[in-house]
Amino acid sequence: MKFRRHDLVFAKCDELSTLPQKEDFKSLIRSETIPGIVRRNELEESTGENHYREDEMVYVGFVYPAKIDGNRLRHGSSVYGKKIKRKITPFDLLEKTYLKRTKPLKILHTLSKDNDNIGVWGSCALEIATGLPYTDKGSDLDLLVRNCEANDLSLLWKNVSKLEIQENIRIDVEVSLASGYCINIKEYISDSNTLVAKGLRDVVLLNRAAVEEGL
Repeated sequence: MKFRRHDLVFAKCDELSTLPQKEDFKSLIRSETIPGIVRRNELEESTGENHYREDEMVYVGFVYPAKIDGNRLRHGSSVYGKKIKRKITPFDLLEKTYLKRTKPLKILHTLSKDNDNIGVWGSCALEIATGLPYTDKGSDLDLLVRNCEANDLSLLWKNVSKLEIQENIRIDVEVSLASGYCINIKEYISDSNTLVAKGLRDVVLLNRAAVEEGL
């Protein structure tokens, strides 16, 4: 298996480097009810492609379903790739049936219907994966798109911008490049010739020509 940014992974808790102190948070991880979110190691940069392999450490983050004093409780950990039992990609998630319980989930359904090039990450992804109430009426919607041409992205941006105003919601769209880097669609639509690209191991600046080539 290869593990990319935003993938959700499940592993036995005794294989994780650390666990949270909060007992019910720890219990959710121990029972494999909630997955880890594949993330960049923010303490040090590593070299390699924009994915983790089974023969290296995979850095993950866990998110507690309930907010505490209005904030999300998060915990960073790591696990050896070969110890991961299962992964779900942002695109796999939208093959699942889910309850359109909140505004961001309803809008997700509208945008992703009949489009297998749209994936989801963030709180909506965690709710679909676990069935736990990660979203509320004030939640953002986080999308990942792939295999899109420039015209597709322009149309998606128009739809997203319209929905943000109509529904009073923030929609964050990352565009996945062939290199594994992702750029924000708002930057792509801008006039800038240099775009910020987020990868699993680093954050770089790419010129627009390289981005266009990598769509």
